[in-house]
Amino acid sequence: MAPPREIPKSRKSLLPRTPACNGVATKVNGVWQPQSGRDGSTVAFSGNMVFASGLYCVTNSPGPYHGTISGAGVTFYVTNANFSMKFNGGGNLTASAPTAGDYAGVLMYLAPQVNGSGALSNTQAIDLRGNGSQDIVGSIIAPSADVTMFGNSGSNGFKSQIIGYQVDSGGNADVSITYNAGQNYQAAQPMQISLLK
Repeated sequence: MAPPREIPKSRKSLLPRTPACNGVATKVNGVWQPQSGRDGSTVAFSGNMVFASGLYCVTNSPGPYHGTISGAGVTFYVTNANFSMKFNGGGNLTASAPTAGDYAGVLMYLAPQVNGSGALSNTQAIDLRGNGSQDIVGSIIAPSADVTMFGNSGSNGFKSQIIGYQVDSGGNADVSITYNAGQNYQAAQPMQISLLK
């Protein structure tokens, strides 16, 4: 099977920069740390994980996920073309995106998958669940993923924008999204030239 084609440059400018993923994350005193001086540190999601601020390249597809992923000032770039993550059994995501730098406002970015004709492929899946007063802050950019959002029992909910191939809601509770542009990804505006008479 041939690898997926690249997204055309005209569409790429709307997405965050693709990191090199040339570092390796290490666990220090129970907290995952990015490798200093590297452009993304590889890590596999497994169990309860606490992350220090930084850019992490997620290499696995954990499927049903029973743990909690937490951290402040973090971006998770998912490299797996068939990534699937479904929080269940009390597992949840409690994290916030960086507020500055290349990935300001980006909490999760799933590598887009493109088929032979240049169209996006729907090969990834993620289920997001809000628990209690826990927060999910920052954009989740998953153009090749089915994203299912489950209800929040607390008032804080998702402080996010969700971009997916398909986005649905599930469960009986309400899904609460509070969008604040300053907490989410802002695509750089291309330079424009205008002529004046």
